[in-house]
Amino acid sequence: MKHAAPTTVTHLLGVPGHGPFVAVDERGVITTTAGRLGWSIGAEDRWHHAAAEAAVRQVVEAGGAIVETRMRIPGGDAIQRMWTTVDAGRPVLVIEFENASPVPVALAVTGGDVPFVARREPSSVTVADVDGAPPDATMWPLPHRTRLRVVVAGPSGGVTAEQVDGLADASSVASGWATHLDALARVHIAGGPEIDGWADAVRVLVLAADGPFDGVAPLRTGTDVGTVAVALATVGLGAQAMALLDGVLHRQRRNGGFPLVDGPGDRATIAWAAARVALIADDPGDWFDDHAEVVARAVDRAGGSEPHGAVAATVALAALRRRGMHEAADHLDRRVGGRGGEAEARHEPTGHPVGAAAEVVLSTVARLVRDEPGSIEVVPDAALGAVGVAVEVHDLRTTSGLLSFGTRWHGERPALLWDLEASGPTELTCGLAAGWRSEETRGETLLSTAAVAGDRSE
Repeated sequence: MKHAAPTTVTHLLGVPGHGPFVAVDERGVITTTAGRLGWSIGAEDRWHHAAAEAAVRQVVEAGGAIVETRMRIPGGDAIQRMWTTVDAGRPVLVIEFENASPVPVALAVTGGDVPFVARREPSSVTVADVDGAPPDATMWPLPHRTRLRVVVAGPSGGVTAEQVDGLADASSVASGWATHLDALARVHIAGGPEIDGWADAVRVLVLAADGPFDGVAPLRTGTDVGTVAVALATVGLGAQAMALLDGVLHRQRRNGGFPLVDGPGDRATIAWAAARVALIADDPGDWFDDHAEVVARAVDRAGGSEPHGAVAATVALAALRRRGMHEAADHLDRRVGGRGGEAEARHEPTGHPVGAAAEVVLSTVARLVRDEPGSIEVVPDAALGAVGVAVEVHDLRTTSGLLSFGTRWHGERPALLWDLEASGPTELTCGLAAGWRSEETRGETLLSTAAVAGDRSE
């Protein structure tokens, strides 16, 4: 199944175990369930509003857990830096404003419905007294080269002004997220096309896996639920993937559809996701057994009219046979009438930020691995197979087991290293070398010049 490259999405922030509760746009404007929070700077020339200024740029650190927005003002930048942490078990958002210019400015924070506190008392000057100041703003003087920390309450309450300075700083949060992400699938490309957004996408999936979705719309389409579930299992969050699908699979209509996600193509997409998760999750146990009849009915009723029907049939048959349900598999095979096989359908992004993160993961994996039960091709993407491009993948979940591999180049000869914790016999091939194959679960090889594929730029 192919996956469309996602569009740019809003950054989601949250704390593992509490789900995402803050959405941040490309200008540092914050959205929570309570409302929106914006910011402006009163400089020596005029007021600069982050939501409208042209000279605003943004970078993310620690896999997107720290978002920094810079707005140009005379003599330097006004910087907004934010991250999430916990206080007494409650998630909060920390926003740090910095005046990186050589002259003092005024900081205005707008959004009276969003509860926030600062260690420093706001200015006694009212907005009405200041020309051009945004309405309903809380203002502070911000001397040159100084910072001010503001804390926004999470869904379960906030902190007092006295507690603001004691919250975790950005470096501590970055370290914590590094630990989380190191335990999941990791991808690194050197010397070639960048893999944009992998760490940020996995971080969003970690948050989504823990739910609830405070401040973020629930997943309501089969595309979103299916791709998120498969992406969760692919990076190592199989239990969370199964829990997400449970909420959909336990209710099925007579036509094979699902009340919670009942759009065009949703039957086949949910069936594909459930079967795929059963094949790649770390420890699915008998989870699929409880849903096998539901999945088979969805595949059958989807027919040939749904774009993912063929791939759903193929994956469902593989899952049934792996679980030893040969009679059910044979029955479904007769019903689908040879409909199984490779599908060229694409999942179009819906705009949901968690769905978009899942699409980043799945579209990236499709460039790194072509995975079918009993067969894996690594580096099928020609751009990643160019001379000098080093690929490094750790702990990716596949239908054959946990896969890690890397490529290195010795002149114009590629070397491949791999380690597969195989669940059964698996043939490994490599897009870098025509005709090379191995059934060994681990090893390394320097591919011969004769075996290297020809012009892969075509």
